[in-house]
Amino acid sequence: MNSAFPCWLPTPNERKTSPSGLAIVSVCKPTLLHSPLALVLPYFRPTAFPLPSFSTPPISAFTKARESGIPAATSQIRNTPSPHEPDLANSARVCTGFRAGVNSYLAGVSAIRSFLALRHRLMPDLITLAIPAFLVLLCAEAIADAVMRREIYEIKDAAASITMGLGSVFIDLSAKALQLVILTWLHRFAIFPIGYQWWAWALLFFGDEFSYYWFHRASHECRFFWASHVVHHSSQRYNLSTALRQTWTGSFTSFVFWLWLPIIGFAPVMIMTMKAISLLYQFWIHTELVRSMGPLEKVLNTPSHHRVHHGSNPRYIDRNHGGTLIIWDKLFGSFEPENPADPPRFGLTHNIGTYNPVRIAFQEWLQMFRDAWTAPGWRNKFLYIFGNPGWRHDDPAGANSGQ
Repeated sequence: MNSAFPCWLPTPNERKTSPSGLAIVSVCKPTLLHSPLALVLPYFRPTAFPLPSFSTPPISAFTKARESGIPAATSQIRNTPSPHEPDLANSARVCTGFRAGVNSYLAGVSAIRSFLALRHRLMPDLITLAIPAFLVLLCAEAIADAVMRREIYEIKDAAASITMGLGSVFIDLSAKALQLVILTWLHRFAIFPIGYQWWAWALLFFGDEFSYYWFHRASHECRFFWASHVVHHSSQRYNLSTALRQTWTGSFTSFVFWLWLPIIGFAPVMIMTMKAISLLYQFWIHTELVRSMGPLEKVLNTPSHHRVHHGSNPRYIDRNHGGTLIIWDKLFGSFEPENPADPPRFGLTHNIGTYNPVRIAFQEWLQMFRDAWTAPGWRNKFLYIFGNPGWRHDDPAGANSGQ
C-alpha cells in the first residue's frame, strides 16, 4: 500500500489523464490541507491502517465505443455527448474529494497512534520514570529532618507540593506532545545536519543550559511567565517536596526559549531528553541539609546557590537562574552567593496563604488579568501582563520587587 496521502490540490505535474480525457489525481506528500499532524508524518513509519479503495465511476458502453477510434462516421457522436451519459468529471471530483477526506481522517488517527508509539519507544519520559526515586529521597530527607529536628517539613505544605507535581505530570502529557510536534516541524528547516554523535550531546547540553537560563530569568522579569513560575516559589519551606511543586500551565509557553535549537539542527527527541535531564538534576538541590559543595560551587548550581534563588530577601530576589550550571549568572550579572549573616527567607514577598492546589496553580493568572482589566490605559494594561511582576501603575518603584 502506498504510504503517501492524496492531495486536495495537485499540481499539473501530479495529474494523470485517462484515455477519456478524465484527470485522475495521483498521490503526493501530505500537506497541511490534510491534518496539522501531517507536519510530523514524514518522521513516522506507515501504520497498517487499511484505507478504503474507491474506483472511478464506470465508463458506459457508449463512451467505450466513442473512445475505440471508430471511423469518421461516428465523429458526430464523438463530439456530441449523450444526455444519458454520466458526468464523469463531476463524479470523479466527488469521489476523489470523498476519498481524500476519509484518507485524511484515517491519516490523522494513524499519525496519533504512531506519534505515541514513537515517543514511548525513542523518548521515555524520564521525569515519570524518576517519580519512585523522588518519593524515596523525599521520605529519606523527611526522616533525617525528624531526627535532626530541623523542622523543614510541614505536612500540608508537602502534600500541596506533591499534588502540584502529580498534576503537572498528567498535564505535561499533552504539553510535551505539542512541543514535540512544533520542534519536529522546525527541525525540517535545520541549518546543519547535526546527528546523535557524542559531541552533539555535549553541544546540546550547553545550548539547553543557555536556553534554560534565559527562560528562568524571563520567568522572574516578565509577569506573563511569572504567572506560571510563581507556583514553584509559593512554598515557604525549602525541601525536596518543593522541587515537585511544578506549574500546570508553564509547559505550554516556556518551550519558546528552546525553538532555536531544532533550527540549528538538534533533533527534537534530543532536545526534550536534555530538558528532562536538567530537571532531574535540579531536584536534589532543593534541600537545606547540604550546606556547601566546595570547589563545585564555582561551576555548578548547588543547594546553596538555589537557596538564594528561592529567598525573598531583597538581596536574593531574581538571582541565580541557572539550571545545572551557575556560569551564566556570573556571565550576565545575576549571581549572588549565600550569605550566612542573611539566611534566605523562603517564599514570596507577599505569600499566598493557601494549600489549595487549584488556587496555587491559577491565583496569579487571575490576579494578573484582573489588574490588566482594571488598569487605566492600554500601556498600563500591557505592562500588567508583560512587565515586571512587581510593577504597578500607581507605584513605579514596585518594579524592583520581582518576587
